[in-house]
Amino acid sequence: MIPDAQSPQEYLAGFRLVMFDLDDTLFEERLYLESAYREIAFKFSGSDDEEHKYFQWLQETFEAQGRRQLFQNFFKEFSLGEPDIPELLDMLRNHKVPGGLRYFPWVPKVLEDIDVKCAVVTNGNPRQQRNKLNQLVPKELTNRFDFFFFANEVAPKPSPKVFSLIQEAIGVDASQCLMVGDSDVDSDFAHSIGAHYLHVRSLEIALRNSGVNFSSLNEAK
Repeated sequence: MIPDAQSPQEYLAGFRLVMFDLDDTLFEERLYLESAYREIAFKFSGSDDEEHKYFQWLQETFEAQGRRQLFQNFFKEFSLGEPDIPELLDMLRNHKVPGGLRYFPWVPKVLEDIDVKCAVVTNGNPRQQRNKLNQLVPKELTNRFDFFFFANEVAPKPSPKVFSLIQEAIGVDASQCLMVGDSDVDSDFAHSIGAHYLHVRSLEIALRNSGVNFSSLNEAK
């Protein structure tokens, strides 16, 4: 938690490196997935009704069961034949969201107000994660990050292995680092390397309590 005596910006600026998770920390992952599933539903449908039905099934099944065997089960559910999994994964990982992906409203207030090195440390398919990063808007905020680390290129969080790349790039001790994330995976990663951890919702609440008006930030952007 952020000490009551400090503003969120002061707290974050007390570290040599602030690491941020990507999905559901900097932006809402659901928006990317829903847009990708719409594209897939459109490709394999023959009518507007089919497209709606396919999209609804993909969306609801993912939310209920996750992504494991999602496309195989989708083709089986609607008797679409044998799925071309590489093609479907290519569509998912290279999907372009119309209008791009917007950062959460708190992000500009933090990134523009702190003078400290910042990094993105994310799990997930590296190609898909890079694709998301390239679509985040405004682009100026993405440029504010000094480093991007794709943990799956070494071992997914909460494994501490990706931190060896971070130390190699920055030469920082874990005790001087803060991990901002949204899940137990992020918390366990921070604890595994001896870094500090802050849940992104706690950061948002602290910013609101310090007087940040998120609606005005949205309008300004």
